[in-house]
Amino acid sequence: MREDSFRHSGLRVSRLFGIDIWAHWILLLIIGLKLFDILLQNHGLLAFAAFALALLLTILLHELGHAYAAHRQGGRTERIILWPLGGLAVCEAPHDHRAQFWVAAGGPLVNLGLGLLVTAACLLLGLEFLPFSGPPIFWQRLLQYLFLWNFVLLLVNLLPCYPLDGGRLLHCMLWSRMDSHHSALELTLRISKFTAILALLFGGATIVLGFSDENWRFAH
Repeated sequence: MREDSFRHSGLRVSRLFGIDIWAHWILLLIIGLKLFDILLQNHGLLAFAAFALALLLTILLHELGHAYAAHRQGGRTERIILWPLGGLAVCEAPHDHRAQFWVAAGGPLVNLGLGLLVTAACLLLGLEFLPFSGPPIFWQRLLQYLFLWNFVLLLVNLLPCYPLDGGRLLHCMLWSRMDSHHSALELTLRISKFTAILALLFGGATIVLGFSDENWRFAH
């Protein structure tokens, strides 16, 4: 993606380790909607600050994980784009299945490590894991949102659906066995279509079942 075209779909917010950091408009819209919801429900700005900081930190660290993995494989990262499904690190790395596997794994490994650390912190402090109950104390909400976002991002990105990290990992594993980048990619795309259909069916069934349950509807 060219930088001049991306100016119309995002905002450059920082530069870290020689890497330009951009925030996509979709991510900024989600943060704005959450701010509106929190103000509407009188939950206070500290709850919003915890939500936004945890979300941005989780996505940024995920992408820096990809960038560091690319660096370790002898490549480099030009730009990181933050958006809700984990962002996009524009990395250059050797075109072989081993290097590409570790670059794809870098982000999920960061989320796994951070998620386990936050889990341990919540257990030691006696906190609930999810930010849906209890007093809106900033540091507690921050830990809870970090738990939520890291494991959500980890699970979503490990789906075997290209170009998510899980799809890229699957592609690299097939590439190592088939000795053909193109053939492995074709098979990965077929599996990705099947996974996407299952995900849509699961999501649709969850919505239908949720709204058909009166206890669920009126408890939220």
